[in-house]
Amino acid sequence: MSKKLSFEGSIRSGVRWGIEGGFRQSGNLPENPDLDNKLQKWKEHFLEYAKYHFKEFRIDFPYTGEIIVRDEDSWQEAFNACQQTIKALDSWLLELKFWETIPQNSIVFLALDPSNALAELPWQESSLGKFCDLRLTPLNYPSLPNTISNLSLPRALGVLGTGERLDMAGDRSILESSFDSVRILESPPFPDLCDALWEDNFEVLYFGGHGEEVGFCVSEGESIAIKEDLVAALEQAIVRGLKLVFLNFCNSHQSVPLSSTSVPVVVCWSAPVPDAIARSFATFFFHGLSGNNYASAFQYARRRLDEKWKKSLPKIGCFLQLWQHPEFEQQDKNAALSIPRLISKRRTVARGLGLAGILVGFRKIISYKTVILLAGIFAASYPLGFLVNQIGLYFAHRGNINLARAFYKASDIIDRNTGDTYFNLAISAEKDNDTSKAIELYNKAAKEGEINAYPSLARLQLVTRQYQEAIQTGTLCVNIALLKNISEEWRSDLLIICYARIAWGYWKSENLLLAESSIEKGLKYNGDDNSLFDLHCVAFGVRRDMGKDAREWAEKLLKIKDNVSDLKAIKPDCITAASSYLSSRMDVQ
Repeated sequence: MSKKLSFEGSIRSGVRWGIEGGFRQSGNLPENPDLDNKLQKWKEHFLEYAKYHFKEFRIDFPYTGEIIVRDEDSWQEAFNACQQTIKALDSWLLELKFWETIPQNSIVFLALDPSNALAELPWQESSLGKFCDLRLTPLNYPSLPNTISNLSLPRALGVLGTGERLDMAGDRSILESSFDSVRILESPPFPDLCDALWEDNFEVLYFGGHGEEVGFCVSEGESIAIKEDLVAALEQAIVRGLKLVFLNFCNSHQSVPLSSTSVPVVVCWSAPVPDAIARSFATFFFHGLSGNNYASAFQYARRRLDEKWKKSLPKIGCFLQLWQHPEFEQQDKNAALSIPRLISKRRTVARGLGLAGILVGFRKIISYKTVILLAGIFAASYPLGFLVNQIGLYFAHRGNINLARAFYKASDIIDRNTGDTYFNLAISAEKDNDTSKAIELYNKAAKEGEINAYPSLARLQLVTRQYQEAIQTGTLCVNIALLKNISEEWRSDLLIICYARIAWGYWKSENLLLAESSIEKGLKYNGDDNSLFDLHCVAFGVRRDMGKDAREWAEKLLKIKDNVSDLKAIKPDCITAASSYLSSRMDVQ
């Protein structure tokens, strides 16, 4: 269950706080001019150092005069100012007495006035931000409509403002490479933008360009106050499916429209931002976007941005904000799966007894002492359903599919909705040639967080000619693989296979250019012959159909085919086609 923590007031005059969720608490935080002074000092050091390193900003600076910066000293001053602000914020928050009422890693909505200096504090880096999954939200907001769509792969509308001294071509490229479907308006007249919001369907609305005091600079001499001028249009866009407004311009937190509209999620900046960094963040964010999981994509992109630019702008990610409507709680299953389950003593004993009962069946193989020891160790460490599922895998490897299936079903009864159980049941369905059942089970496994289910699901979707579905499944798997904490070797193999599935879907949809692009993305990773086999197959087919020389890929296929443990290619005659192609080339020569 999420909680809402509200702050009303200011740093210099004191804050009235209240917490809701389960029960209510409230209190006061004293005025803290020292924190406000540290915040302003940090922003000044950041801006001075940023202007020294970057020429192009997404704002026209009003100040003049030469900037004198000592490179190393200024970096340290900016970093120290940030750290001092975070430390002062943590000290201030110690006055609150609600820590015991908030479970660690739970979702907490911090309700603030977006135009107040409180919103500019580095909340994500504070102890509160590290203790829980922190989302900002306005103090007051309209209710969400019930007609919001739930698209698995978002469609985007990009609004690009004046490109003077800015790389708007870079923003266009980011949008076109991040979304399968995107509409881009360059410096649109206000009526045209309103028409797009009223009449088009999209999930992501992106603003890229210059920021001004009144809002977003669309073109020379024309600006839009987003939260005032677009109220009715944004509400209509929300009804038609809008979920995310991405404000990628300087000081865009002043344009957050959540207090006037029911936009589910807004991403913005609370400071001037260099053009190169704004583009970096957009690339990282859309790269990490997985379905509706905007909060995880935001944290992923913020961490990557801090890592990439830490030598140029220390803690630049502190100036990023994610605002979310409290009624739009997204379920991050991948993150939830990484949190260990808390097992009660009673449940541990029950699992131990259950496992002991199962192991008694192997009495002829192991002793009773071993039974008791294994039962105690395994039951304390793993859910019983997991262990029953592993026994099913043992019988599957022994070739006893019926007994394996019985253990899988028993695992599902013990621990409902486990992804690995659905995955193993799907494999059994495939062996029974029940493709539709296998697709259903792989779908369930994927929804329950079993990442290995995605490539298998995409493969069967391709077999059944569901090409667009296969592209979506492969793309979703790519996003999850980039976000998930897995070994680099596993990640590389997984990405190669997924890009092969995506390329195959585009190939069969006769979109050869996108297929070739997906192949190039897959080839950036190093994998074993098993993972490369499908990618080489589709690379051979696409180059051949494009009229290009496919000899290299045909030779690679024939070279690695003996090293591949599972030659279950989506195109069964791939090896034969490669052999025929090479023979025909030799005949021509």
